[in-house]
Amino acid sequence: MAELNKIILALMLYLLNTYPASRLINMITAKWRRQLEADETENDSLESAGLLIGILERILIVTFVLINQYEAVGLLIAAKSILRYSDKNKPEKKTEYVLIGTLMSFTYALLTSLVFRYFVNI
Repeated sequence: MAELNKIILALMLYLLNTYPASRLINMITAKWRRQLEADETENDSLESAGLLIGILERILIVTFVLINQYEAVGLLIAAKSILRYSDKNKPEKKTEYVLIGTLMSFTYALLTSLVFRYFVNI
C-alpha cells in the first residue's frame, strides 16, 4: 500500500477516534446519564471535560498501538485507575457510569487501531 494512502487512512483513524467515537459512547450511555442527572442535586464536573478526556485517551491509545507500544496502553489504564481511586467516595452509580464510558472508550480505540494495523499491514 502506498505511503500516502497509509497516512490518509491513519488520519481517518484518528478522526474516527475523536467526535464520532464520543457521540457513539454518548448515545450508548445516555440512559445511565439520565439516571445520574435525575439523582444528582449538584454537578461538580467541568463542562465537556469528559468529552475531551475521552478524545485524548483514544488519541493516545491509537498512537501507542500504531507505534507498537502496548505496554503504554497498560500504563494509561493504570494511571487512570489511580486517578479514579479518589472516586470511591462518590455515589456508586457515578463511578459505574464513568467506568462504563472509560472501558467503552478504550475498547473502541483498541479495536479500531488493531483493525487498522491488520488491514494496513504496519
